[in-house]
Amino acid sequence: MRRLVLGIVGLTFLLVGCARPSQENTSRLDLIKKRNELICGVSGKIPGFSFLNSNGTYQGLDVDICKAFAAAFLGSSKKVQFRPLTAPERFTAIRTGEIDLLSRNTTFNLSRDSSKGNGLIFAPVIFHDGQGLMVRKSIKVNKLEERAGKSICVGSGTTTEQNINDEFEAKSLPYRPIKYQDLNQVVAGYLQGRCAAMTSDRSQLAAAKSGFKNPKAHIILDDVLSKEPLAPASPGGDQQLADIVRWVIYTLFSAEEYEITTQNLQQKLVKSLKETQYYIQ
Repeated sequence: MRRLVLGIVGLTFLLVGCARPSQENTSRLDLIKKRNELICGVSGKIPGFSFLNSNGTYQGLDVDICKAFAAAFLGSSKKVQFRPLTAPERFTAIRTGEIDLLSRNTTFNLSRDSSKGNGLIFAPVIFHDGQGLMVRKSIKVNKLEERAGKSICVGSGTTTEQNINDEFEAKSLPYRPIKYQDLNQVVAGYLQGRCAAMTSDRSQLAAAKSGFKNPKAHIILDDVLSKEPLAPASPGGDQQLADIVRWVIYTLFSAEEYEITTQNLQQKLVKSLKETQYYIQ
């Protein structure tokens, strides 16, 4: 608990220090503070990660991460605008400044993190996933090899697209990819019978399946085709913003570890400060 308090204090000093960068080293944080609003890129179409609920507000893990950033930068989790983006749009949006941060179930990998690739700076991983395949239960398929020569619906411009291609090539199996811009289109293509299977992160397959009219009529195969460490990302070259983003995530990890919530925050803080004073004395 003492370490958590000191971590929060350190984060506060970091935020204050970054608020007045030199002219040679300005950060996007200045624009966020001046605008008094964080623009956060999300999918907006994946239950559990980011989607519109019945009252028209965004909900999910990626949404909560955006709210945490807004609270750290601007003092309120409500000062955030969610920008729904397709997979092909997301990297262009962050490079061009259309969004401040990306919190959109995005896989952290070398090509995206490197300066010669997408040039992003990734925060710590918040969700570990893996790619899978979903098929109709009625066709009685149990493994990927039984989909050889069949069509598979997949999202364009994603690691999912590359992974499925690599997997079938490695096994010398033919297949026909049917590509779509976002998960909703992939799901629609699959349900309309345009492909014999659909592939995505297993969490996304489960989310999609939960919304089907008859979820039990579909199964997710046991095959796990990849490792998908999902993480938020900030613009490349902006180390000040990246440092803050990283430590906001670490602080969230610590808060969960010590079971700190908005309801018991004040009580935990008072107790921790008393313990900190004891150690200092």
